[in-house]
Order: sequence, then C-alpha cells, then structure tokens
Amino acid sequence: MASLWASVAVAELSATVDRREIAMGETLRLTLLGDAGEQPAEIDLSPLSRDWEILSRSSATNARYINGQNQVTRSLEMEE
Repeated sequence: MASLWASVAVAELSATVDRREIAMGETLRLTLLGDAGEQPAEIDLSPLSRDWEILSRSSATNARYINGQNQVTRSLEMEE
C-alpha cells in the first residue's frame, strides 16, 4: 500500500493577474499555470461568465529536460 501512495503525483495549479486594480471597461489578463498533471485549458471557466467577458484565450505547453528530469508546464492566458 505504501508503494501505491509513493507513486501518486500531486498536480499543482496557480493563478495570477497582470494588475491589482482595474477600472470599469479596462481589461485584465488572468494566467493559469499548471504542472504536468493539470490541464488549465480544460478547466471549466463558466462561473467567470457571470461577471466577466472573456475577450481572448490562448494556451501553451512548455517541456524541459534538465539533469535527467523532465518538467512540463501548461499555461492558459485570458483577456477579460
């Protein structure tokens, strides 16, 4: 049983915005960043539509292999 838990990876997801304050009519960039276990582009963002209009959306995957370790990050950027 211990070996089962040792092989489970924990996915991480973070969110950042490009500014702390906005005025009515300005846009805000929301960036979601996830590791290999998360797919930010697949997250249900429908709750945002109540207060926000998503104007544009883009996603990217970045893979690096450094010192024998593979690191994959995925990002989703939206202009709201």
